Amino acid sequence: MIKLELKKNIINVYLVISILLLYFTFLFGDSGHVLLDDTSTTIIGAVWNKFHNNWKMCSDSSFLVRMNAMWSDNTYLPILMPVICGLPGAMIYLEEIRTGNKRLILCRCSLKNYYISKILSNIVSSIVISCVSIFLYYVTLIIFYDNVPISDDSFQIIYFVFSGNMIQNSKDISLFCIVCKLIKGIVYFCFYSVMCGSFCYFMAVCCKDKYTAFGGSIFLCYVQSRVVEELFRKYVTDGATIAGTAADILNPIFLHFAGNSGFYQNREIWAVLLAFLFCIFNFGGGIFLSQKQLDISEG
Repeated sequence: MIKLELKKNIINVYLVISILLLYFTFLFGDSGHVLLDDTSTTIIGAVWNKFHNNWKMCSDSSFLVRMNAMWSDNTYLPILMPVICGLPGAMIYLEEIRTGNKRLILCRCSLKNYYISKILSNIVSSIVISCVSIFLYYVTLIIFYDNVPISDDSFQIIYFVFSGNMIQNSKDISLFCIVCKLIKGIVYFCFYSVMCGSFCYFMAVCCKDKYTAFGGSIFLCYVQSRVVEELFRKYVTDGATIAGTAADILNPIFLHFAGNSGFYQNREIWAVLLAFLFCIFNFGGGIFLSQKQLDISEG
C-alpha cells in the first residue's frame, strides 16, 4: 500500500505542476542590488535586465549570495507554500473521495496502513517538490548570475548571510562552513515544506472540495502573514515588533536558519519542535476527520 501511494504521489502531473510553481515562486524573489541604478527587482526581472545591459557585477550578483535568498527575501512563499507542497496529496485524496475509491482501497488494506501510506506519501512528495525546485533554481543562478571573485569583505558578508554571524577575520572562515550552512538551510526548508503540505492535506480533508481547500489555505495564510501584521502595526503599540514575533512563531524554520533571527534566536530547537507539532496536528486532525466522515457515510 505504501509503495502504491508513493507511486501515485510521485508519478503524476500535480507533482510537476507543484515543482514548476515553486520554481517560479523562487524566481519572483528579491534579486539583490544588481541593477545599474543600485536598485533591486525580481530574479527573473534581473535576468531580463542583464540581457539588456542593465546589470552590475557586485557581491549581490554572486550566485552564492542569491542561493540563500530564495526564502528569506520572498514575500509570496508563506502564502503559496501550503498549496504548492500539498497539491499532489490533496488532489489524490479528493479524487478518491469523489470517485468512491477510498472505500474500495479500504477493502484491501487496514485503516492503519491507509493512513500511514497517506502521511508518508505526503511527506515524500513535499520533500521532492522542494529539492527539485531548489536544484532548478540553483542551476538558474549559476547560469545567469556571476561567479565573481570573492574579496575578504564580500566573503565575510556571504558568511553573515548564511550563518547570521559576523566574523572579522576572513581567514577564520572556510567555504566548507558556508556549504554546510547552505545544506542545513535546505534541510530546514524541506521540513517547512512538509509542514505546509500537511496543512493543505488537513484543509482538503476538512473541506472535501479542491477550490475551498486551496482557496481557504491561501486565504488563511494571507490573513496570518499580511492582514494580522497590518492590524498590529496600525492599532497596537509596538505593533511592528509584535507582528514580527507572531509571524516568527507561526512560521517556524521558515527563515534560512530559525536560530539566527527573530523570536527563535538561540531557540532553534523550539522552532524545530513546534514545526514537528504542527505536522502532527495537521496529519492527526486530517486522519481524525477522515475517520469521522467514513463513520458517518457508513451510518
